Amino acid sequence: MGVDPTLQNAVEMSKKIEPWRFKASQIPDLREILETTYKSESTVKMEKTDEIHINLEDTNLKARLYTPFNSTDGIIIYFHGGGFIFDSVDSHDDVCRLISDVSKCRVLSVGYRLAPEFRFPTAVMDAYNSFLWVNENAEKLNINRNRIAIMGDSSGGNLCGAASLMLRDRGKPLPAMQILVYPFVGLDQSSFSMREYSKGYRLDRETLLWIAELYLSSREDFISPYFSLFTTDSFKGIEDTLIVTGEYDPLRDMGESLSDRMTKDGVNVTCIRALGMVHGFVSFTSISPAAKNIMEMISFIAGRRLSEK
Repeated sequence: MGVDPTLQNAVEMSKKIEPWRFKASQIPDLREILETTYKSESTVKMEKTDEIHINLEDTNLKARLYTPFNSTDGIIIYFHGGGFIFDSVDSHDDVCRLISDVSKCRVLSVGYRLAPEFRFPTAVMDAYNSFLWVNENAEKLNINRNRIAIMGDSSGGNLCGAASLMLRDRGKPLPAMQILVYPFVGLDQSSFSMREYSKGYRLDRETLLWIAELYLSSREDFISPYFSLFTTDSFKGIEDTLIVTGEYDPLRDMGESLSDRMTKDGVNVTCIRALGMVHGFVSFTSISPAAKNIMEMISFIAGRRLSEK
């Protein structure tokens, strides 16, 4: 099938904005343009939403806690996409409301620090420490520390994978589940999806290289398992993982290869390819019934699995 018709306008709009043509000094302006262009208002009501701060040793991260009606004691920590450079808690407000409403779990959306002001591994450390903060404050948050999942799209999916590896490597508690939606798992120049869909499908090859240049601190960072997830020796010990890819996303094949590699390492993985979808589809649930259905399915699976922990 072709690209879902409801996403065609988003695809055409993205062709007018080529991030890689902007200089680092222009990033603040570009952030405002992108947030205004793609922001949508949600009609999903919550029992309550709370603006909170995650107090860490070297910073305080802004976060938003969503509590749905008839909530369970599970929680999903959400890390937004945006290439480590863009987007925010506000840009993903609608999708976090949807996730919380369908899963019946609380959702904590984390405003991690962005590049180029804060380069690798700052965002990874923010994700790592956010999970530990939630685990340590389980009683205050009224959640079960055995039912903590992490979820993210694109660069947020990368942060989930990196944080899980870091938690395992350092002997810390692990999430009960991780959900990676069209995750960035490392630079790819040769896969079929990268060759076929890296121009004109919302995420260009040039943009990916530009992001890496602004996000990473050194050449050595390219081979860090907390950036290029594939460079880890093993995924053994990582908990249940759900990977969702988009049919017309240049990151598709790397995400599906990650699923294969994790399965070989003994991880319980479910991988779903969302047909007709392009990169960034979680941001278009208000205009695309198909994208909304996919996110509702993901959210239901997450809620059900957490309830079984």
